[in-house]
Amino acid sequence: TPLNVTDDIREFLSENNLTDNVFVTVAKQLFAGDPKVLANKTWGLEKINDQYILINQKILEGNKIDEIFSDFEEAIRKDPCLPPDLLPADWMGDKVFQEIKELMKR
Repeated sequence: TPLNVTDDIREFLSENNLTDNVFVTVAKQLFAGDPKVLANKTWGLEKINDQYILINQKILEGNKIDEIFSDFEEAIRKDPCLPPDLLPADWMGDKVFQEIKELMKR
């Protein structure tokens, strides 16, 4: 995973008395090349971002909230929630999430 879960795993293993039964390896990078390119290929980030862009357009156009929420739910199911340094520079996920939060306040 690109997320730092080392402490969480260590705590889980300790709490469940598994430290003598499990071997965990942590590595920064096991491949050559650009991690951003790999992330895009692995998770199809461009397609997910296209969904977020469409949702943003629907919000700006004042489309029905039910339609917007349905589209957003579909997008977040596909979104791998990667750290910002692995996302495309024009990533719209965070902006759309903030806009959805604002819609929910209305």
